[in-house]
Amino acid sequence: MTRKQLRELIASYIEDEMDTIADDENLLYAGLNSMMIMSIVEELRKQGISVNFLDFLEQPTVEGWLEKIQTHSAV
Repeated sequence: MTRKQLRELIASYIEDEMDTIADDENLLYAGLNSMMIMSIVEELRKQGISVNFLDFLEQPTVEGWLEKIQTHSAV
């Protein structure tokens, strides 16, 4: 998954424009909640990307999530 694809996926869950959200900004402050994160994790799993909800919750940034996705995609 590319950075652009991840940002588009996140954007489908929040009201803010992703253009205003930096890659290192805490997505919880941008409007995501734990239920939304769980839904995003499920969408990624459907695409064959096995990520962990707690990993996403502990590091709720685009940069952090992209790192986790790339790590799990490489395995």
